[in-house]
Amino acid sequence: MNFFYFLDKYFDKLDDFKFQVTWRKYFHDHLNRVISTLFFFWILLLVFFGAMFIELLGPLFGLVLTIFFSGYLAYILIFQFLRFLAKHNTRYIQSGIFDEGNTFNHDDVVETIKK
Repeated sequence: MNFFYFLDKYFDKLDDFKFQVTWRKYFHDHLNRVISTLFFFWILLLVFFGAMFIELLGPLFGLVLTIFFSGYLAYILIFQFLRFLAKHNTRYIQSGIFDEGNTFNHDDVVETIKK
């Protein structure tokens, strides 16, 4: 999904404060809306490509191809979205560690260095 790639590049260019504000505004506080939008986008593509496959290939083979295509598209959409969420939610949490409003006790935190 190229949408996540371009959104990923946009978020990588932002500094931490602007990223936190943008992430909280569009994703963190409205995750249900984002997921339902992705679901309706998937349904819209499924109906469009299903109608196209059925028109071009006939009802039986078009329906079978639509089922396989919908599963493949759902697989790509889910895993790309989860990768996108994991990467940027990690950045959101790490950049929010040193905020003034954070009450987390950092005395027992051990920093690891990867070689």
